[in-house]
Amino acid sequence: MSAFLYFIPNGNRAVLAARDRKSRLKGLPSDLAVRLYDATWSCFQADSAIEGQHGVIISVDASPGSGGSEGNCGYFPDLQTWLKVEGDEPYWIGWKNDGIPTPADLVRTKTVPGYPVILNDREWTIPCVHAPRSTLPMHYKMTAKGPVGVFDEKYSELMRYSELWWNAFVNGDHSGITYAQEYRFACDLLAINYRVGQWECSADCLNLLESTHILEVISAALGVPAMVAEQEEQSKKKDTQPVG
Repeated sequence: MSAFLYFIPNGNRAVLAARDRKSRLKGLPSDLAVRLYDATWSCFQADSAIEGQHGVIISVDASPGSGGSEGNCGYFPDLQTWLKVEGDEPYWIGWKNDGIPTPADLVRTKTVPGYPVILNDREWTIPCVHAPRSTLPMHYKMTAKGPVGVFDEKYSELMRYSELWWNAFVNGDHSGITYAQEYRFACDLLAINYRVGQWECSADCLNLLESTHILEVISAALGVPAMVAEQEEQSKKKDTQPVG
């Protein structure tokens, strides 16, 4: 197995191969730059690649110590599968025919603790984004009353959306949440620890999020595994208490 390849039509190799990370990211389509903000990669200038187009293929490096690997940086149509990402800035996602990338290939350099969820026969770690059980990193600011914990601003949207899901969970009513919203939220949760987005998670690629799996991912993000463990521990204590 190996990490993903990406083909950027008309890509600028000089920019994509720059030493400075911020400069390299400018050579990517905007949504891909968001996913690969912590990544490094190798580049291949392709004069005639997918659909005969000129551009740059990048092979994303696996994070050090992850146990993952990188794909061969080049265009080998008989050995690779390519998925076109539609949009204002179209590009292609590629992987080897003999193996879809694994969590080890896609894990970020820095991860957030969470709960294990099995998706497509692989274990993925889903952070809890809902207070008070959140596993997200916290910073502390000083006030007149003492230190106050605050979460990184980049997680604010996920935490706000977790409130919507928490209310639906408590009330047993998901009618105000669409399937598309469920899918996007689950993909964003996976993207905390892995270099994936909606296209990578889709049925045409990693195939991670069937409807039942989406609920498992969101349950982990709400801290449900911790709540279940606490309830089981309380039940055990009650069962061991002496009678009379």
